[in-house]
Amino acid sequence: MKLFFTCPVCQKRVYLDSNAKTRLELSIHWGESFHLQCTNCNTPCQVTPNSVVAEKSTIQAVLATTLGGGTVGILAGPLGIGIGLLLGGLTGRYIDSNARKEVQDFNNS
Repeated sequence: MKLFFTCPVCQKRVYLDSNAKTRLELSIHWGESFHLQCTNCNTPCQVTPNSVVAEKSTIQAVLATTLGGGTVGILAGPLGIGIGLLLGGLTGRYIDSNARKEVQDFNNS
């Protein structure tokens, strides 16, 4: 999951380096209000946890599918490729479902 706020000047997303699962957790670590600089236009921005939004990180599902399918395929040969793709797809779907729930939980907090 990636957390970001939108720059009020250029409207670009600015990503935070945080693993917070809720806005309360974010405020505990970062404070009720914090200052960050937009990485696009360099505008100083005052940010509150309520202005931070979560989005799903797609790299997790892609890595799980690729690594799962590739590893089983290499180890088991041609039949393993099919099995690996199936297992990788199931793993990717599970990770995607968990990521969607994390994003929903943060955005609803």
